[in-house]
Formats: sequence, C-alpha cells, structure tokens
Amino acid sequence: MHKDLVASGFAALERAMALEEALSKPQTKIVDLTPKLNREKWERENRWTLSKDDLEAIADDIWKRKEAGQPRVERAKGSAPRPPKVTYEAKEAIREIRTSLISIDNKIRWLSEPALKGVAFEANENAKIESDAPLWRGIAEAPDRYHEIQVRRRTGRGVWYAHVEILQWDAVQRTGEAIASFSEHCDTKAKAEEGARRLLTENAKYFTAETSVHTEVLCELEWDEEAAASPSLAVVE
Repeated sequence: MHKDLVASGFAALERAMALEEALSKPQTKIVDLTPKLNREKWERENRWTLSKDDLEAIADDIWKRKEAGQPRVERAKGSAPRPPKVTYEAKEAIREIRTSLISIDNKIRWLSEPALKGVAFEANENAKIESDAPLWRGIAEAPDRYHEIQVRRRTGRGVWYAHVEILQWDAVQRTGEAIASFSEHCDTKAKAEEGARRLLTENAKYFTAETSVHTEVLCELEWDEEAAASPSLAVVE
C-alpha cells in the first residue's frame, strides 16, 4: 500500500508538471492533448467523486438521521491446519540453514553454462546413492534454473520485463529502500531494453542526493523471483 501511494504521488506530480509545461507554451494551431488526457486518466483512477446519494448517506450517519444498514457478517470457514509453534531451536536451525543456502547459491550462481549442467548432473547422481537424497535433489534444481536463465539471456528467448526502481537511501544506516517501481511486460528482450531506457528517462528526474534510479531487464524466470519477493509490483502491459 505504501509503495502504491508513493507511485500515485509521483504520477500526480509528473502529470501536473507536464500539464503546467504544456499550458505555458505559446499558443499554436496544433494542440497537444496528451498532458490533459493523462491528468484526467490519473484523476479517474485516484479520485472518488461523491454522488448525491453518497453525500446523503454520510450526512445521515453523521447526524444520526437514519440507522445505517448493518452488513451481514458471516463466519469464515477454512480447512488450513494451524501452523506449529516455531521454537527458538527451530529458528536457530533455520538461521544456520539460510546461511548455508546463501553459500551454496553463491557457489552455483556465477558458474558457466557447461559447469551448471555438470553440477546439476552430479547432484542428481548423488541423490540416487546418498542418504541425504532430498537435499541433493533440491541442490540439482538451482543449477538447472540458473542454466536456463543464462540460455534466455544469451538467446533472448521467452517473455521479458523492463523494470525501474526508485531507491531511498539512508546515509546513516547505509541502507536503501524501494519507494516506487515501474515495470513493463515485453514480448522480446530488445523491446524490454527499449522499454527500460524509456522508463529510465521518464524517472530520471527523481534522482537526488538521497535517491537513485535503478534499471534492469529481467527474463520471466528472474521476474517471477522478483515478484515473489515484492508482491506489490505493478506491471504495465
């Protein structure tokens, strides 16, 4: 919700500036309606104009002129099992496992395509004979995925995404937080690169001493991982 509000604020500022710039230009026979149409589109998406019935309902509630209708409340029923209590011992185990997984990922991520295929093969072979077979099968999936990402980056195959993030930096804590993001779904890698350049140009004005504009092009596999980490990402088709 916070990211959506920030993005809406950026959009409002951008459209207001564009409209002001258009109105300040000398009058000619050719009129560019784009800023005005963009402003109207933003208002339709971000503003709610109250109807007469809405205003009367609000007044009735404030002045207690009518009893507000009570919504019907239904008990939600679900079949999901109650999650177990995560003990301190379990949390410590997860912390140590996460550290090990980061180390394994760093070992695999930067390998070449032939090396990734070799690691995946050896991991699957170990899964057939080792007592910790489930762990080896999990390890085998990682190089397969990174190998496919490298193939897509080399060939441009599949769906691609242009992505721009506005990062707010804390100089004291030396940390950064994404405060807004803009993305486009593209049919080809070339179109995603073109879209990323355009998004970078459109949002370069948000660069300051405290913010930065980060641009990247992601294949579908990378985007799925990015979207899972940031569920609020919005994509422009």
